Amino acid sequence: LCGCQLLRGLPHRPTLPTMMDVAAAFGGGLLIRQTLEEIKLPQLRRVCEETLTFKLSVRAVAASVPALAKPGWMSRQRPRLEVSIGEAQKETELADYEEGGSSGSGSSACSSKDCPWRFGDTLTFKVGLKEVLGPGVRLKLRALSDIMLGPVQLQMSRLDEVGEACVDLRRRALPGCVPRRNATGPEAWESPVLVVPLSHVKGGVVGDAQCLGQAVA
Repeated sequence: LCGCQLLRGLPHRPTLPTMMDVAAAFGGGLLIRQTLEEIKLPQLRRVCEETLTFKLSVRAVAASVPALAKPGWMSRQRPRLEVSIGEAQKETELADYEEGGSSGSGSSACSSKDCPWRFGDTLTFKVGLKEVLGPGVRLKLRALSDIMLGPVQLQMSRLDEVGEACVDLRRRALPGCVPRRNATGPEAWESPVLVVPLSHVKGGVVGDAQCLGQAVA
C-alpha cells in the first residue's frame, strides 16, 4: 500500500524513446508538407464555351436579279453582296454577267441560265457561340451603276438597294454540313449550295414584272 502511494506521488515522465518518436513524427509531417507545397498540381477549370471559335467561309456563287437589266454597251448596273455575321461585315466584288447554261458549282439551281450574275467570292469569318445563337448570316444585295465611254469605264458612287435576307446558322446552315477531307490541310465541313431568296427593301429597285411579296433576287 505504501509503495502504491509513492508511485502515485511521482510525476509521469516519458521515456527517451517516446520523445524521439514524437520528434521524428513531427519532422516527418513537416517534410511531407513542404514536399506537397513544392509539387505543382494541375489546376482544373471549366472551359468557357463563349471562347470557343471556328472559321466560317461563306461563298457567294451566283444570283438572279430581275430588276437589273442585261448590261449594255454604254451603261450597266452590277450587283454586290454584303455579308454580315455578328459585328463583322464584308463585301464581295461586283458580279459579272454571264449568259449560257453552265453551272460552276455543280448545281442546276446555280446555272448561268437561271442565275446570270456570277460572284465566286469566298468570305471568311471568325464565329463563336454568340454568332451561332444570334440572327445568323445577314445578306444585303446592292447594285452599283457604271458608264462605259469607249475604253474608259466611269464608276458611279451611288448604290441602289435590291434586297436582303437572313440565314439561320443553327437551324439551317450548320446542320447541313458534311465532312470534306482535304489531303493537304485540316478536315473541313461543307454544306450544299443554299438557295436564299432576298426580300424587297424600302426604296429598293424592283423589276417591271415584279409581283407583291415575290423575292427580288
